[in-house]
Amino acid sequence: MKNGKNIRGALSYNEAKVRAGNAELILAARFGCEATDLSFSQKLRRFTVLNDNCTRSGYNTVHISLNFSPGEKLDTEKMQAIVLDYMQQIGFEKQPYLVYRHDDTDHPHLHIVTTPIKPNGRSMNLHNLVQRKSEPARKSIEETFQLIKAEGRKQSEGLKEIDLKAVQYGKAETKQSISQIVRTVADTYKFTSLEEYNLILQQFNVIADAGKPGTRMQKYGGLQYSLMNAKGEKVGVPIKASSIYTSPTLKRIEQKFAANQIKKIATLKYTASAVQFALTRSKNKKELMNLLEVKKIHLAYDRNKTWVFIDHRNKTVSSVEELGISPKLLESLEARQYAELYPGGLNLSILTKLLEPEYGGPDLSPEFFKKKRKKKR
Repeated sequence: MKNGKNIRGALSYNEAKVRAGNAELILAARFGCEATDLSFSQKLRRFTVLNDNCTRSGYNTVHISLNFSPGEKLDTEKMQAIVLDYMQQIGFEKQPYLVYRHDDTDHPHLHIVTTPIKPNGRSMNLHNLVQRKSEPARKSIEETFQLIKAEGRKQSEGLKEIDLKAVQYGKAETKQSISQIVRTVADTYKFTSLEEYNLILQQFNVIADAGKPGTRMQKYGGLQYSLMNAKGEKVGVPIKASSIYTSPTLKRIEQKFAANQIKKIATLKYTASAVQFALTRSKNKKELMNLLEVKKIHLAYDRNKTWVFIDHRNKTVSSVEELGISPKLLESLEARQYAELYPGGLNLSILTKLLEPEYGGPDLSPEFFKKKRKKKR
């Protein structure tokens, strides 16, 4: 459940899925007509009429995702019945809402778009709504509809997180692809700086640009996202952070740094152990990267060309210092790689000869050099 201030963004996200053939609108509650008869502007206006009545600057958008086990077989009628029961239990039965069935993952799931603003302009109480009402409603619905219970299932049997893939320019809808990656990275990874945030995004061919020093965008704290090509260059039309649902703006990204610093402490021991194991068993950097890949850890470089490790399993970015990796381990890897390149050692006399200036020994006459200078002219 996400609370926000961008009803258009939540609606556009689901409508884009419908246009792409990955979702279907299965219910329009309190709209006064069938879901298939509604245009985008009619859907949006139904919400904005209520939202405009609110004089306070609180949240005016609620975006809910109901996820089911991959083993569930649910037809549209059963999904509709589940939503009606759920919305009543959380107190939103009198609010207008749209229900979309998404078909882009291996488990059945629904997205519900609604507003907490009532006709009198007051907002419903959203504080701790998940714990107060949503969780009890979930447990009740699992019993009523005889669904596979979420509690007690192994993580591998439960709901899988969105499968992120590096996107390629021209092979996917730019805004939708960027939005999907940015939202997931911003919500699930524990980055502690804009540079770390970008190191993660670049794994999926996306970059966040805060503008060059002195530019208007940098001055006013703007942020925009672009796709990258194989050379690391920005391609296509950049997308403003404010136009993406959940608004992953620079201010919101920076607000996560302090909390993420604390959150990632619990995972540092696992990452450090995996990296140390790989370092001691690798002869060169290629072997190291292959061993880390097994653990879903990616070796990257920060702006100072020093090593950082992106742990995709624990969703963290860690420096060598944070992991407590001894510099001797890195030096040892360099030594092993050097020994592999030059198994007999590098002959210093040969190296000295290669570095010598042009040979001018006694065997060559002064006339030879005069002819050579003339040729150069």
